[in-house]
Amino acid sequence: MLALLAVAFVAPPQTVILTYHDMVPGRDGKALWFDCTPAELESQLDWLASEGASFVSLKQVEEARNGLQALPPKAVAVTFADNYLGFKKWAWPILEARGVPVTMFVHTGFVGWKQGRPKMSWEDLVGLSKSGLFAVASQTVSHPADLTRLSDAELQKEFLDSKAALEGHGLAAGFVAYPNGKFDGRVARFAQEAGYRLGFTEAQRPAEEAPDDWRIPRWVHTKYREAWNQARRQGR
Repeated sequence: MLALLAVAFVAPPQTVILTYHDMVPGRDGKALWFDCTPAELESQLDWLASEGASFVSLKQVEEARNGLQALPPKAVAVTFADNYLGFKKWAWPILEARGVPVTMFVHTGFVGWKQGRPKMSWEDLVGLSKSGLFAVASQTVSHPADLTRLSDAELQKEFLDSKAALEGHGLAAGFVAYPNGKFDGRVARFAQEAGYRLGFTEAQRPAEEAPDDWRIPRWVHTKYREAWNQARRQGR
């Protein structure tokens, strides 16, 4: 009689990738829905840590997708978009003190912009990248409202020129985020052809549900608990 071997089922990791935008010192009449205060950021990181989150970089996410290393089962990756100077003032000290890796998606045509909500400079980006915790990635050149409405030539220029600008300042340019989460199959294909290894959406699902490397989901940070709970349900 053959002995039956019990094989335990191990659920795949369900990685939460969060995207933040601007940081503001406090909430007032000028604060927007996507803003985050230092107190809110610390509270969110505290809550995730209390739930057992392991904070990972997008480089680790890429390596896991390529089978080079396994991610912890409760992985969370933190990203920021739009290159606001508020990140350096109010988010970076918190993330650095906690050892939390972060990737900043930058629209390169507005680096150093001083009008309205100012952007970080190239000097800021290069300086922060030396820490080992901070990485820079592309968010196109001009942050079009909807990439799907661009012509092929316009789309190619947004991807290639942004990549060239980052690399020209000695910054890695392997990843790209689609502004406002707007993309389609053509956009994803152009991102791949431009040489980006990973492309990021705002599809509000675990990263492992991406159909390919150029359509990886992220959650907006305001939905961090929803993201966590969904990932835990699907990771069982």
